[in-house]
Amino acid sequence: MTRRRGGWWLSLLVLLASALGVWIFLAPLASPGGERIFATAEARSAEAPLVFLLLAGLCVAVVVAGLESGKLDARHLAMLGVLVGINAVLRLVPGWPGFSAMFFLPIVTGYVLGAEFGFLLGALSIAVSALITHGMGPWVPFQMLAAGWTGLIPGWLPVIRSRLEAVPLAVWGVISGFLFGFVINLWFWPVLDPAVSAGHAFETGGGLARNLAAYGLYYLATSIWWDAGRAAGNLVLLLLVGPPVLRMLRRFEQRFRFRVEEQATSHRGFGEASRSRDP
Repeated sequence: MTRRRGGWWLSLLVLLASALGVWIFLAPLASPGGERIFATAEARSAEAPLVFLLLAGLCVAVVVAGLESGKLDARHLAMLGVLVGINAVLRLVPGWPGFSAMFFLPIVTGYVLGAEFGFLLGALSIAVSALITHGMGPWVPFQMLAAGWTGLIPGWLPVIRSRLEAVPLAVWGVISGFLFGFVINLWFWPVLDPAVSAGHAFETGGGLARNLAAYGLYYLATSIWWDAGRAAGNLVLLLLVGPPVLRMLRRFEQRFRFRVEEQATSHRGFGEASRSRDP
């Protein structure tokens, strides 16, 4: 089975959302001279509603583009809605420190159903879970971006049809477990009070190299063990539960394509029906 392909503009919208995210995260570090763009936490938080609206609008545009291009349809849209709800609840599953079950589904669906589907599932799951838990805050759009990237990358991995298929996904699960925390910290680290985080804080005019080194020390001192718990959770889930879920997703995709082709054959000539199939 091959992943569903759509218009190039669908991928362009996802890349546009990702480019927005990269700029939002790195703007305080990459500014000329390293000056502090957001002088206070309040100033940094003030941009969050705008980022959320832009990101939500781009997610809607991705869905519309997917429907127009044929990469998404009513069944996939319904599946996306169900999985977003399930994944939002999975965030509440208790576990060891740092563990979260909600990254499992974006990774496997991104791998089977495509990068755009994985991005949407990851980003929208964060938004829905925040509404469920009343955890809506300025950090939500940044978490949406990071979770979206967690589901995006597996869609670019080569498809390996073997018993070891879950291994590269598990490797990505470990990597993304650390990267998620590493990226998320960047939304608030540049506005931390230097008196609270002496030696690890953003320094106005310190330059990109100095501030990146300071952030690396901050991450090692505050977040790496928490992120290790998330990476371990991804590893366990993807190795143990990944193979049967991958088979289930493929059965869904294969049965759906069969019904579409069967309907097309009954209403069109053979040549037209052949052209209606996914490449």
